[in-house]
Amino acid sequence: MHGSRHIMNRLTGRTPRAFTLIEMLIVIGIIVILAALTTTVGLRLLGASEEREAEDLMRVLTVAVDEWELDSQRSLAWGEDGLDGDGIAAPRARYEIQSTTMHPFHIVEVVGTLNDNARVKDVVQGINPRYLQQLDDALDPLPNWTRLIDPNDPCACTANSIRAEYLARAGEPEEQLTIVDPWGTPLRVIHPGAVYRQGVSFGDPDADGTLRTPLEDMYGVARNRRLVFISAGPDQKFGDLRENNDPESAAFVATQDNLYSGELVVEYWK
Repeated sequence: MHGSRHIMNRLTGRTPRAFTLIEMLIVIGIIVILAALTTTVGLRLLGASEEREAEDLMRVLTVAVDEWELDSQRSLAWGEDGLDGDGIAAPRARYEIQSTTMHPFHIVEVVGTLNDNARVKDVVQGINPRYLQQLDDALDPLPNWTRLIDPNDPCACTANSIRAEYLARAGEPEEQLTIVDPWGTPLRVIHPGAVYRQGVSFGDPDADGTLRTPLEDMYGVARNRRLVFISAGPDQKFGDLRENNDPESAAFVATQDNLYSGELVVEYWK
């Protein structure tokens, strides 16, 4: 076959034609463009998948909270133990979510409360183990989220203080669990605040009759006295809505990819 082709080339006077440099560059350019398009589409699909996973995760937690509140016939209480007026069920000797707790660890208190209820525990245990992490003081190094702290984080926690709190909780005799999103950041909890009581509470109530918490100002206002879970999204930063006077600020931009388990009222500061 090769001999026949060689004879034909001699008879016709033609020699095999090679690609020119320009043609090769054009082909390579097309390949690079197609590869870039494929990569971009793949990343978009991956990002969409992770967002769905985060939303599904928070949906399961919302179901667990609903089950707990139905069984307990009250809402999860937020406040400081023994103080009047600091929680949904105020006054209480013991609150499920301590207002004095460092905010990244509110989710630990919520998970612990849910796991204390035998009926609800099955719902929590159904969460993908990838997202359910036990605090472990034997880990070296500690999880990435205890070190990579957003400097614009409104909870005003330093990496050192978060690590100290992590180690203190990891040393507790009872199991300490946190729930992280698909990007490895623990979920946070937005509580609607204490129920406004005429003649007792200070300040004006929100539309649902609860008192605004500082975290609601930072992340969005919880509606209908419903606890809301929040994921920091792909950038792993929660940001601060109070910086809306400068929409290009790092703190405000960081809020734009946050994901929520429920509807929030975004009330920007003027």
